[in-house]
Amino acid sequence: MMSKVVVDIFEWKSKRGGEGSGNFGHEGRPGEIGGSGSGGSGVSKIMEINSGLKDIPVIETPAFGQEILGRYDENKNIVYLGKEESQKPLKMYQDEEDGTPPFNRFTGKDATLTHEYAHALDYDVGKQTSSFGLYGRAMSETSDEWKNMFDYQLNNYKLNGRDGSVISRYSMTNVREFFAESVTSYMLDPEWLQSRNPAVYNLVDLTLNSLKE
Repeated sequence: MMSKVVVDIFEWKSKRGGEGSGNFGHEGRPGEIGGSGSGGSGVSKIMEINSGLKDIPVIETPAFGQEILGRYDENKNIVYLGKEESQKPLKMYQDEEDGTPPFNRFTGKDATLTHEYAHALDYDVGKQTSSFGLYGRAMSETSDEWKNMFDYQLNNYKLNGRDGSVISRYSMTNVREFFAESVTSYMLDPEWLQSRNPAVYNLVDLTLNSLKE
């Protein structure tokens, strides 16, 4: 996950007019950094869908600078979290005045871990539904629904990137990042995602409900 910076989430919420349903700033305790299943509210919700993800270790590393917030290694099944990012509270970016979406919609420890665990979920489902095994492709790469949605959103972004429907510029990188950014937004503020892009919200909701254990 890559980065840029910053409107404090509580400041943004007060301007928006209400707390909403996202559990902002709350750091749950499914684990601790250096152990397994570190994270906050978004990660906890993902683990409710797939409890096997609790076994994924989270390693805090000072090697990441400000440009890289975290990374999921699908081959080693490890989540890496930048040391600087691990100290940051949840924040949300607004669109620029001209409507340009931010590079990342959410940043901070909870947001980055949610994003990386969304990748882990994506690859875990892909592994279970693919003959490629551990080194197979992510579910989002083989799902017609997700590929078609990404292609539609990317085309719309290229034609009119300031129409208020784009989650983040980073989500337009590829279908895997689109999936991770969409799930992160759904976990941290589903009401915002539903109002921002109902089609993406519905696809995430349908996908996650179909994966519940």
